[in-house]
Amino acid sequence: MKKGFTLAETLITIGIIGVVSALTIPALITNYQKQQTATLLKKTYADLKNIIRLSIVENDEPSGWKYPEDSSKAACEDFIKTYYFPFIKGGVGRIPASYRIKNLNGLGSFMPSCGFEMADGRLISFFPNINNSYIWLFADINGNKTPNRAGRDVFVFEAYTSYDVYGWGKGNSANFLSTFGVELVDRNNASGYGCSKENKYGSYAGWYCASLIMLNNWKIPKDYPW
Repeated sequence: MKKGFTLAETLITIGIIGVVSALTIPALITNYQKQQTATLLKKTYADLKNIIRLSIVENDEPSGWKYPEDSSKAACEDFIKTYYFPFIKGGVGRIPASYRIKNLNGLGSFMPSCGFEMADGRLISFFPNINNSYIWLFADINGNKTPNRAGRDVFVFEAYTSYDVYGWGKGNSANFLSTFGVELVDRNNASGYGCSKENKYGSYAGWYCASLIMLNNWKIPKDYPW
């Protein structure tokens, strides 16, 4: 005589499966999202490097480029039309006029001067920093979809006149790696740019996140503020 499961045993088994699923599936989804984020960030960085490399062939070294004289939309667009647009593969369009980047701590937001949409929907936006002769580049790896937040789907790079492009903060100091070591230990309080949701110093919270992932061999650290 074959024996089957009782209704109670079946319900208990289903309940256990439900509990295990509830505990493991969210973690699996988060891990997948983190891997995708790191992969897209690395791809975007490589694309930016390639765009600038091709532009150098046509326009010589960045030190000789004509940089915007102010941070206006018109000046910004004139710059990228010359040094970026001609070297992008596929169709491009402008970033939405209302596009804003939220900061990691949720205390503020930032509006770039101009930008373009890549063929796959990723957004690359710019803000010329006139006094220090460099350009802030904001890479939104999932386009205009939410959350449009620094450190989550938007990552900050910089392009100086003396070189091409780096993660924000990584190239502005010969001692950056030793300085950033402090940032890794105390990301909450080291500066207003720290990669932490607890950063209360200003409107740039999360701008170090791209460099943090780059320095971690293009992997998102376990304690990353996801």
